[in-house]
Amino acid sequence: MGKIFDVLDLTSLLEVFLITNGRSTFSHAKGSIEAQKHVTFKTTIHEGMDWLSANRQILKVCKAPFFVRVDDDMILNPHAIRFMWHCVKAQSSRIALRGFKLWEPYSNKVVKGIKVYNLALAKDIGFRISDIGKIDKLFTADAKKRRKKVIYSDDVLGIHACSTFKEHLRYALMRGEDKGSGFSVERAWMKHHINRFSVPLRKQSKMANKFIRRLNKRTKSDFFRFLREYPHPDLKDES
Repeated sequence: MGKIFDVLDLTSLLEVFLITNGRSTFSHAKGSIEAQKHVTFKTTIHEGMDWLSANRQILKVCKAPFFVRVDDDMILNPHAIRFMWHCVKAQSSRIALRGFKLWEPYSNKVVKGIKVYNLALAKDIGFRISDIGKIDKLFTADAKKRRKKVIYSDDVLGIHACSTFKEHLRYALMRGEDKGSGFSVERAWMKHHINRFSVPLRKQSKMANKFIRRLNKRTKSDFFRFLREYPHPDLKDES
């Protein structure tokens, strides 16, 4: 008989916000949040909003001291939220943002990805957006001006999913990334790699489980040590 784990109730401690503008990856991102193991929390979906408004709305409606922002192309490992709470629950009160990595299958590399914010510090710092649609770089700079910390770990907590080049381009244009001087090069790189990538979303979604576990095992990450607490039957649906 497998070990029984208590369900951790984070309802008043950490909220999850999923931001979407209708990408085909959304159902997989949402499903990965709903499939989080041994933990309960409140999830709010911000749909059809521009990037800055969606982030600022989080600051208005969040009630918990911490929040996780999830984009609609992020597919999380089933233990990601519990691990993020494990990391932030006793962290310094000066840490405004703690970031974790994602595996990007179409570029075959680890990228910066999902983030947990201290709500009180995030409200003090605020969100603003650059000319090319970036928020976190400005947030990091503003946090440092206020002598607050931003920390990124090497733990990989999920998949940065790939749909179609058309969807990726639409999203980039919506964010204003085309205003950057290097966008033509970035667009060509993205088109080349995404059009050559043929792994369906269902299979990418499965990668968030067993593949992510193996990836963290290879790097001997804190997340892998955390995962060792949980039994392998969690992986039984992985082909």
